[in-house]
Amino acid sequence: MIASWMWTYVDRGVVWEDYRQGVLDESREIGEPVVIDFYADWCIPCHDLHKSTFTNPGVIRALERFRKVRVDATRLDNEDTKNLIRLFGVYGVPTVIFLDEAGREVEEMRVSGFVGPKEFLGMMRETGLLPSSDSEMLTNA
Repeated sequence: MIASWMWTYVDRGVVWEDYRQGVLDESREIGEPVVIDFYADWCIPCHDLHKSTFTNPGVIRALERFRKVRVDATRLDNEDTKNLIRLFGVYGVPTVIFLDEAGREVEEMRVSGFVGPKEFLGMMRETGLLPSSDSEMLTNA
């Protein structure tokens, strides 16, 4: 009951799809960039990231071109989830990982822990994931 109440705000922000095996392969095959959010229900910084950063209009707009996948690391009883965590070397939550159109991680854009919307968008700009022409996104942060 508590967990479902805590995640109700996701509908007002970035819309995520739950991770399933094959989703990253599908995106790579069609050249679609991906953002992966590793989170856990018990993780306070994860909730802060979703409440603050992923509900920001500039961040929502910046992530429009990405397939948005979230990975629930609350309980590690799913082999697919454990394998993905190992594959990307995730050591804590929240961790946000960006994959380019070829499915390669944009390592400079890995986010570990909470970052606010302005910092998140700044990181996207510095790594080239946010075109410099989209400066209005930073003003909306």
